[in-house]
Amino acid sequence: MRHLCLIIFAFLLAYPLMGQQFKYQPNYKKPIKVNPKLIKPIILKSDLTVVDNIRLVTQNGRRYLYAEVKNIGNINANRSRLQLKIRWRVDYEQFTNVERTRNYTIPALRPGQQHTLCVSVPDHEIRTNEGFGSNHAAFYFRADAPNQIAEIKENNNTKTKHVPVLRP
Repeated sequence: MRHLCLIIFAFLLAYPLMGQQFKYQPNYKKPIKVNPKLIKPIILKSDLTVVDNIRLVTQNGRRYLYAEVKNIGNINANRSRLQLKIRWRVDYEQFTNVERTRNYTIPALRPGQQHTLCVSVPDHEIRTNEGFGSNHAAFYFRADAPNQIAEIKENNNTKTKHVPVLRP
């Protein structure tokens, strides 16, 4: 009997609510405050960089530089160009500075993908007067040389490797 009384009491309490639907009405009167320090915009760009570990390797009496270009951005990078400038000084005079420029094609790279480039060191060209000229030739690698690719950072495209000049 006690259970029956509880059921009837619950029914009487719920009866006025039957047939009515609960409607949620949000309060749009207060604007939502957003902390700009917590929300960072998502930048969808590629970003080509020359990886730090440019290696000098000697094989069969010839020297080679291995450089890696990597897309550290978050979208694909189109095919681009890597420019290599080689600089050295033949003698102690400023006017004896020599510079050679070479261009290499870098294929399209997905985010995180890298391309290894093998460059022959032109030892037959790099000559100095012993005791006066450069001891090292500077190899300047620049990814996306014509700046045709919109990148997250445009100032991280270059790396330099100094290579000892061989004496005859």
